[in-house]
Amino acid sequence: MEIRRHNQFQLLDGEFRLEGKRKSEAKALVTSSFGNLKSEYTDKFRFKSKLNFKDQGTRKELNQRIKRRSKIRITDENGKLIQSLQVRITYPLKFNIETGPGSDADTSVMKTMVVQGRSEKFYGVDDSRIIIRSTITRMGLVVMLGRLMWRVVMSSPM
Repeated sequence: MEIRRHNQFQLLDGEFRLEGKRKSEAKALVTSSFGNLKSEYTDKFRFKSKLNFKDQGTRKELNQRIKRRSKIRITDENGKLIQSLQVRITYPLKFNIETGPGSDADTSVMKTMVVQGRSEKFYGVDDSRIIIRSTITRMGLVVMLGRLMWRVVMSSPM
């Protein structure tokens, strides 16, 4: 596993980045009624995360992406491909949070937007594909009275 991080700040504004990746493999030889079969499994996982603080820390933006790629291959003793499956999954996530003054004295408003997604792609031995994608976007407001949460308003899906 490999992880890298980087941060750079000037007062309340700045950026924090985090990246990582991992690869694992497994191989096996199986004796079956079909003969000797060789199975191989490979899994690659990678993520990137970037958090920005802007406007004296009143705006925060998080962008995160997770990718995973898995492969399974089954071959006979001569190396001929019998079956394979490849799966690619991506999970993007975005947060935007903005804090500003409220309409009443000693109040503030925190506006939040969240976008969460998922993309899945499946590939078979005959290069058949199944693709699944979904994205959910939500918005909300939190009204703060001093340091206490006073009121929460969530929106419906966009």
